[in-house]
Amino acid sequence: MKKVLSKKLKGNMVVMIIIFMLTFLVFCICAIDAGHTVTARYKVQKITETLALYMTSYLNSKPAEERTEAVLEPLKERFESLYSGTLSGYYNFKITDIKLKNETVEPRLKITVEANIPTIFLKYAGIGVIKIMQVSYAKAQTSDMTLIGSDTNSYTFESDDIITDKNGDDINVKYEGDYFIFAGIKGHDGEIFWSDLSYAADVKKEITLTLEGDEAYSLGCVGKDKDGRGFDFSKSDDKTIGFIKYVKIYKADCSDDLTPPEDVPDSGIKVGGETFTAPEVRVLNSVKLIKRSEF
Repeated sequence: MKKVLSKKLKGNMVVMIIIFMLTFLVFCICAIDAGHTVTARYKVQKITETLALYMTSYLNSKPAEERTEAVLEPLKERFESLYSGTLSGYYNFKITDIKLKNETVEPRLKITVEANIPTIFLKYAGIGVIKIMQVSYAKAQTSDMTLIGSDTNSYTFESDDIITDKNGDDINVKYEGDYFIFAGIKGHDGEIFWSDLSYAADVKKEITLTLEGDEAYSLGCVGKDKDGRGFDFSKSDDKTIGFIKYVKIYKADCSDDLTPPEDVPDSGIKVGGETFTAPEVRVLNSVKLIKRSEF
């Protein structure tokens, strides 16, 4: 009798172990695919945010009467083609909805995307893909750069975020006097690398100088402009700035003889110039992500 019971208990234990192993295996399979889906959802959300920022910036660079969903159609097709490839890990990436608000001044954009995420193990159970949907909101705006330093000859400004090159003017400067203007970005060692921005404006006078490590080029002395002057980072083919975070303005007098800097702009320009109220520098086409309630 005891032997029979012992055999039954052993048999039950084997069945329970098999059930437990199968359950654990199914759990692991689901957990792996769930983790894969969560990671993919995060990546698609980042892509959606990038598209929202890019499209909003592109929209804001257009005249107010051209800010329509039709203008964004080529961008929509391009990005759908880019992210629908099998190498990206997504299938049937679609921008399913684009909504615009406040198109004439500081436009806002809502973008909705869908993507099919291929499963790893669940495909053997008949679930080949998992569809996910992500939504992002963005708005364009103008913002003031912060004055972070000044001396008798110059003013240095910093933007809260990196300013990227866009269609049309990227920054606006309002100053009552003549000036030189440079755009800068900080390198890995903390040093700011400067490039001349005066090429992007009609100038009253040019001087030739050599900055350390660069060939000589003409530096423009920007004339007085009380109403503000716009600067486009890439208006000139041979002098392109992809992105900046700093702007430096040196007081000058375009009508008198100029003493060019002997080194990089940070060494100081030894020119005079009348003292006016500090210049104002505005970012004309910055974009940021916003909450649903702000749309």
